[in-house]
Amino acid sequence: MGGRRRDYDAEATISQDGSRIVVTSTRDGDLEMYTMGVDSGNVRRLTHNGAANFAPYFHPDGRRIIFASSTRDPISRDFDLCLIGVDGSGLERVTTHMDCDGFPMFSCDGRRLVLESNRRGVLPGETNIFLADWIEHPGRGQ
Repeated sequence: MGGRRRDYDAEATISQDGSRIVVTSTRDGDLEMYTMGVDSGNVRRLTHNGAANFAPYFHPDGRRIIFASSTRDPISRDFDLCLIGVDGSGLERVTTHMDCDGFPMFSCDGRRLVLESNRRGVLPGETNIFLADWIEHPGRGQ
């Protein structure tokens, strides 16, 4: 490696309109989320919370991104799903289970959410897949 810094850039997804990309990266030292144009220009850091943030996915409305984060306890493996605006505002925790929830994806119409979770596992660390109805709360996504 010869002393060269190696950043982690992965887990990219593209917005439904094809104009933006969201990616997980360590380019600033921590596991954070960034958006950018499809030409890799106009890069914007979304998270600044001292936690590990990964597995981003655009909400079909194009205004929000769902992702997994350890905001409750940054040194644990307790990851919850969070929403954040594409401008980095309005961070909101969506799940509160004490195990790992991650890798969320919306259906194209935004009415369903699929995620992986360690909840209801028979063995420690067992991962299950869940499909949930997505119900907007008043004020969310406004």
